[in-house]
Amino acid sequence: MPSDIGDEVTAYPANAVEITIVGELADTMPESDVERLRKAAQLGAVDRGVRVVVDKLTPSMDASASLAAATLRAANRLTGAKLPPFPRSLEPDVAAAATVKNARLQGTMMSHVTLPPIFAVLIHSGHEAPYVPETGEADIPDISGLNVEETLNGLATLRNDAEPALREALPELEEVLDQLSLAPGCKFARAVGASTTCLGVFPDRATAVGAAALLADRYPAWWVASSQLK
Repeated sequence: MPSDIGDEVTAYPANAVEITIVGELADTMPESDVERLRKAAQLGAVDRGVRVVVDKLTPSMDASASLAAATLRAANRLTGAKLPPFPRSLEPDVAAAATVKNARLQGTMMSHVTLPPIFAVLIHSGHEAPYVPETGEADIPDISGLNVEETLNGLATLRNDAEPALREALPELEEVLDQLSLAPGCKFARAVGASTTCLGVFPDRATAVGAAALLADRYPAWWVASSQLK
């Protein structure tokens, strides 16, 4: 599910495929994610050269699937090359982000879902994410076409299978998730994928904006932002 805040991705002509990460949050992006962007750019450019510059305006989260998809699209638009069908080497979450607005992934199966506006607060406390595996074994409910309350109730039943390992490896994450959960109006809070970015879901924009302001004032060292997930 994409957010209305994100990084800026720009593609330039080049003799080879190059990835450059800039911006004050550039150091939140692990090298493994940079390599993922390089593979996406190679696919999008279809064997042509391209230099992709990513201005990191948000912390790296969820293995940068949306960013990899944006890199693929930017490279392809620059070169104008005919994009081949997505190969098996392209991860399903990147394929989902590149082809549909909202998708439900279970294993390698992808289906389109229709969701109402969902408002959230994102927090990154500055800690580097340890490696933890994601099993993807959650039983995902069918929430397509529901109203806001029904959608949030359905999403609240989901777990992040990587979160217990993240909490064990990085106890500091407990405070972030606890503070998000306690923020006025928060429906539930989770770590985002296997990253140390945390997300709290709220019933409307005003409540999310208010919670973000409160948490940013209370924890000035944290990166805090309200967002609409769309």
